Amino acid sequence: MGSSPHQRRKLNKSLIASIIYHDIFDYPLTFDELNKWKLITKKINGKRQVANDGKYYYLKGRESLVEKRISREKYFQRKLAIANEAATWFYRIPTIRMVAVTGSLAMNNTRLGSDIDLMIITRKGTLWTTRLITYFLLLMTGFKLRRAGEGWEKDKLCLNIWMDESNLKFKIQNSEFRNMFVAHELSQIIPLVNKSRTYEKLLTKNKWVVDYWPKATAIRNNKQLLQSNNTNNYDFIFSLFESFAFWLQKQYMRKKITNEVITSTRAFFHPVDWSEKVKKELDKRGL
Repeated sequence: MGSSPHQRRKLNKSLIASIIYHDIFDYPLTFDELNKWKLITKKINGKRQVANDGKYYYLKGRESLVEKRISREKYFQRKLAIANEAATWFYRIPTIRMVAVTGSLAMNNTRLGSDIDLMIITRKGTLWTTRLITYFLLLMTGFKLRRAGEGWEKDKLCLNIWMDESNLKFKIQNSEFRNMFVAHELSQIIPLVNKSRTYEKLLTKNKWVVDYWPKATAIRNNKQLLQSNNTNNYDFIFSLFESFAFWLQKQYMRKKITNEVITSTRAFFHPVDWSEKVKKELDKRGL
């Protein structure tokens, strides 16, 4: 096979670093994807040889990743269709501001047996009431939901990230939430419901992601965009029940909580610390 224009390109350190990062997820990149996921890094320990088949770039010796990526892509449309169907019901809940696909599905890198990870952002002061209503509505409409303690469940909805619109920023003091992995996860999400430009507000509140992935997403500093929305009658009605809904669900989850984050404005259900796992893998690869 003759060399393509891409094969003749000399990749700079940032592009090689991106290949190393995505190798952790068994994900070779096209040249356009390489440029989108250009990684800002200070150094790469050791020399890394990169190969490509005319379309995908990967570390030398990892040619099998191309076939793996192609095989996984065929599951994307089916799972995204399920997520979109669920989104039509999410949209009907007045206190839901944004619903987005996250995780491997957002990167078109999902496995056959994988569930469907979703991020939900609610109006201020309504997260836990909204969560109760959402679970009830989805169960009544026939959707399969992944429950706490379960492993991967094929095509089940996994509502594992909940955020109140008043607390969209991943703050400095929570250093574990400001790293290369979290920056990538935020940059890759696919919004399905986006009321009042909440997706844009999420990105604007987390401009720090460009310190790692400067080309992955468009982030604008728009003060008008970040102004709070006016409240409405729905907010008042929901707020009457919110404290009780938070207490009730926290009591139910109390014995099951491990590394999860549970507050009045956040619910992150990730019992496995993926940030730490990715950091260890990056250290092995000299990044």
